[in-house]
Amino acid sequence: MVMTEYQTFGFLLAGIIFILIAYVKLRNLSKYQKNGIRTKGIVEDLIKEYNRRRTNYSYYPVIYYQTNEGREIQKKYDLGTNPASYKIKQEVEIIYLAENPLEYIINDAKSRYIYYAFAVIGIVAFLIGLFFLSKIYF
Repeated sequence: MVMTEYQTFGFLLAGIIFILIAYVKLRNLSKYQKNGIRTKGIVEDLIKEYNRRRTNYSYYPVIYYQTNEGREIQKKYDLGTNPASYKIKQEVEIIYLAENPLEYIINDAKSRYIYYAFAVIGIVAFLIGLFFLSKIYF
């Protein structure tokens, strides 16, 4: 199989982008794990959202929770999946930051695995790009 320079650089760039996304998300997750406040939340709804081309969709859970100060919050989670990762009325553990209780993460393995998958995909794409780059230039 022969790749053009553009395809090779595309793999390298895609790999770098996926690795950077994984790094930022995992760093953010670590910040919540270390500094956040844990509480229980309830999945109140699942919002089905289509991508721009309307060819695929993801389910985003809407989580209801109360802060330690008693403030009630209901907010759509930033990470959607297909099929839905959660069920309506399901209890989940969330972590929010005291300085901004509207921003939260769901503390479960599914969220972490998605970010690790991004890292693995990025590394594989980058290595494929490096392999074919070496074939072109060496």
